[in-house]
Amino acid sequence: TMNMCSVCVSSAKDLDSGAHCRRYAQAMRARQIIFLLMIAVPACAADQLSKFAAYTALTYRPADRSALEQFVSGARTIVKPPQVVIDDFWDFQYSENPGAAFSFLAGAKESFRGPFFMLIALIILPLLVRFYLASRPEERIRRVAVPIIVGGSLGNLIDRERLGYVIDFVHWHLGNRIDWPIFNVADAAISIGVVLLLIESLRSPRAKAIAG
Repeated sequence: TMNMCSVCVSSAKDLDSGAHCRRYAQAMRARQIIFLLMIAVPACAADQLSKFAAYTALTYRPADRSALEQFVSGARTIVKPPQVVIDDFWDFQYSENPGAAFSFLAGAKESFRGPFFMLIALIILPLLVRFYLASRPEERIRRVAVPIIVGGSLGNLIDRERLGYVIDFVHWHLGNRIDWPIFNVADAAISIGVVLLLIESLRSPRAKAIAG
């Protein structure tokens, strides 16, 4: 629910104050949208740039075109061996994931995956934006978490629509015992955003109890 400005609260029956309140609400909505874009766009850009870096560093490519042209067009490559960051824990490993975050539905048929993921995006993204716009000023965590999720979702959506798969490259594991699915910056952004929303949901009842 959009908060009323002080003018409208003090004189809600006045037509001029009502017009002022509408202008105030529109200005606040515009500020919210700008703030969403200020977080979502850099998150999406960081994801795409990191995937381009992984593509150039972790694959062998023909020399007839630039790395950027091949990345944009989705040119097939030969994958290099993983680059170890921390022994038995973290390496960079190029992977083309036809599924969702952390390889969900990677084994499903393309005729199902493509329409399914597009449908999910068309449903979830508008709901996320609406959920964000309905936030109150004191819900600061939500106002950061949702744009992060939107940016990550757009990053993977760009891959899926452009390539038919998502580029993953971060591989965490504990030796040969525990092997986490390979992921990317977009997956990490979505996960961080979800955790932040969970934190807010746990804090909200406590905050209400303290206020009451």
